[in-house]
Amino acid sequence: MQPNWQIKDLIDLEYFLHQDTERHSHVEENPLRMQDRRIFLDFQNSRSGSFSRGELLKFWVEKRRKSAAAGLGLEASPGNTFAETYGIIRLFLILAALIFGSLLSWSLLSYTGTQPINVFTCLWVMVAPQLALLMILSVSLILKFMGGFSFFAGVHPLLSALIKRLVLWMLSKGRAAVSARRRHSVKEIAGLIGRQKTLYGSIFFWPVFILSQLSGLFFNIGLLGGLLVKVSLTDLAFSWQSTLHLSSKTVYRIVHTISAPWAWMAPPPAGHPTLEQIEGSRLVLKDGMARLTTSDLVSWWPFLFLAILFYGLLPRLLLLAAGAWRLSTALRRIDFTQAACDALIHRMQTPMVETGNRAFSEGLPRPAFSPETRAAGTADVTEIPAEYAILLVPEEIDAILKDDLLAEPVGRNLGLRVLTRMAFGADPDTDAKRLSEILSKTDIPLSRIRILILQEAWQPPIRETVFWIQKLRQAAGKNTGLIIGLIGKLRPGMGFSAPNDMQRIIWTQAANSLGDPFLRVEVLEG
Repeated sequence: MQPNWQIKDLIDLEYFLHQDTERHSHVEENPLRMQDRRIFLDFQNSRSGSFSRGELLKFWVEKRRKSAAAGLGLEASPGNTFAETYGIIRLFLILAALIFGSLLSWSLLSYTGTQPINVFTCLWVMVAPQLALLMILSVSLILKFMGGFSFFAGVHPLLSALIKRLVLWMLSKGRAAVSARRRHSVKEIAGLIGRQKTLYGSIFFWPVFILSQLSGLFFNIGLLGGLLVKVSLTDLAFSWQSTLHLSSKTVYRIVHTISAPWAWMAPPPAGHPTLEQIEGSRLVLKDGMARLTTSDLVSWWPFLFLAILFYGLLPRLLLLAAGAWRLSTALRRIDFTQAACDALIHRMQTPMVETGNRAFSEGLPRPAFSPETRAAGTADVTEIPAEYAILLVPEEIDAILKDDLLAEPVGRNLGLRVLTRMAFGADPDTDAKRLSEILSKTDIPLSRIRILILQEAWQPPIRETVFWIQKLRQAAGKNTGLIIGLIGKLRPGMGFSAPNDMQRIIWTQAANSLGDPFLRVEVLEG
């Protein structure tokens, strides 16, 4: 079962993963493994049976939140700070839209008794801009699905940049009223929004979309509320006039077309004025209001009310529901197969044995993801972590490193089972083509496969090596996990040793420079 993930949970997940990456770079591996292992044992004790990656990671995020609040005295995690800020912005926009809509309606419907309200002016100000925005949105969506125009691809980075600037501006203006710890949390949010598009797609766009639809919804509620109050408390008179010398029949056809969405439930005169009422409410300046009758002048307000309702409020309500559904769907589809989550789950499932101040791994039993559990056919088993590795070995050491010398350290260090191996040379195109062929022949989902690239750590990651890795990424797909497995000096007949910390740091920096969230560097020790 997939847990109920929210935007604030993703922000906290990325925040704590980033913290752990910093700790790992400062050689704090054992405390980190022990902390994550304890969380995993608590998780196992809290439930029975199989579970998904999402459940395990959600439990981990909640534990880390509590630990950070208790141990470090944090007022709020970055995710909770985002939720609070989002709630404040949402309330402000709702109130502002409601007030603005009410004031606009009140001002447009002001009637002094000498000059009736031009219904065309009301439609042009209240309905036409909203209808134009809906048409632009509809056309852009159609073009996007046809592949001719990527609307959201251009809007998302722009909105992300605007939100980041807005958050930092608000932080600078309220520096005196915000504590140092909360300022740090807000800066973490600004850094995470927009940076994780590769992982989460347009997930961070939908909260902005929802806010805009909420604003439009309450703006229309303000318009309708102002109209009803005016109709109830004052004597309104509507008319129409045009320099184009339109005939009453032409205006009737226009009004009849506009009324099409509600004509089935409110035929004239309830839904819109009749031809006689339209003729009777036509204002001719030289004649004034003397010849106009009250019944014709008041026949327009139901039409104006329904036009705002059907072209303003209801579309916003539907778009709001669609935005909430798309956000919920996108959150449920996250599989958490990025490199940082892989490393975290491996740490959590690897038992630790402590002797004094020393800790080491004693293997990798997987009680929750065992073959027996998968055979049971439970529903929760659909999102289990990847267990298989396609091992890429340099040609110059391929003959030296036999399968038995690689399978054990790969399983012990990474928790992966070697599916197959491939020797690679210096030709990126050839190696990428061979990898594509291997992936096309396997029936195992790509989400359960990692491309493990064996590298001798003493060889620096030169430009050609980085280009070669990028070629492999194109062949494997953008969301398939890539692992650079670093090895030290070869020991004939005995495998290989682990590289030193400086070599690991150099390769990690090179991998990070690619900005690939599904690529990570791991150390292998034979």
